[in-house]
Amino acid sequence: MSEQIHLQVSPAKALVDEPVDITVEGLNPGQPVTLHAHQEEEGARFQSYAHYRADEKGRVAVAEQPSLGGLYTGVAQMGLFWSMQQSPGQRPGLRLRKRDVTTPFLIDISVHEGHVDVMGQDKLPSLATMSVERRYLGKDVKRIPVREGRIRGTLFVPPGSGRFPGVIDMFGGTGGLPEYRSALLGSRGFATLALAYVNYDNLPKYVTDLDLDYFEEAADWLLRQPCVQGPGVGAVSVSKGGEIVLTMAVYLKQIAAVVAIGAFAVTTVAPLPYKHKDIV
Repeated sequence: MSEQIHLQVSPAKALVDEPVDITVEGLNPGQPVTLHAHQEEEGARFQSYAHYRADEKGRVAVAEQPSLGGLYTGVAQMGLFWSMQQSPGQRPGLRLRKRDVTTPFLIDISVHEGHVDVMGQDKLPSLATMSVERRYLGKDVKRIPVREGRIRGTLFVPPGSGRFPGVIDMFGGTGGLPEYRSALLGSRGFATLALAYVNYDNLPKYVTDLDLDYFEEAADWLLRQPCVQGPGVGAVSVSKGGEIVLTMAVYLKQIAAVVAIGAFAVTTVAPLPYKHKDIV
């Protein structure tokens, strides 16, 4: 075996949607190895692994060579990231989500001898290791808390002095204020309002107490921002929020485009009043 085994991840610091190249050099031709990725977020541990075999030059290139086993098989450049599972020994049902978008995911990647199952093993000897950062919030993107009228949210503004396409970004009916998708959209050139609408601050606790006027107020506010390019804004959401953005597209002239993810095409659970009338 070579005395100099090199693990390279490029770029080592990147946004979460940016592909990275993972290569291992200095192996013996045909040598079996296991690549392992693991991270800890808010005390919860997640990891993934895949089995590879070095080519005739003693090299593994994840973007070109197939995984032969582990948590995924085949050629998958980002397989070590999307296949992550919670580590054994924790309560079931943990989700890998970034609550504080001002900090990156810190992921340790390591190379191990042979084809091994590394799940739950913290002290397995490694041939090489490297740490990488994956961010939602890009350099110089402004993060601005919003508390205007009834509106509760966070505005993400791309760097620069231009006017940017505006987007309202929401999540499902469990509420709160997830910001990670908004931060990424802001990093990719969209002035994005992460909008809370239920179970947050002094907003309604239940989706049965919502009204469409709140979302119109949010759209009007976003369009008034100097950084936003009109005449309309987009809206994106999932689940119950997806129902809401579809309704916004029908009734609000301020909405130019919507993306509804995993949502019914009709309003469910309760009517959504608009100007004191039940419209759907």
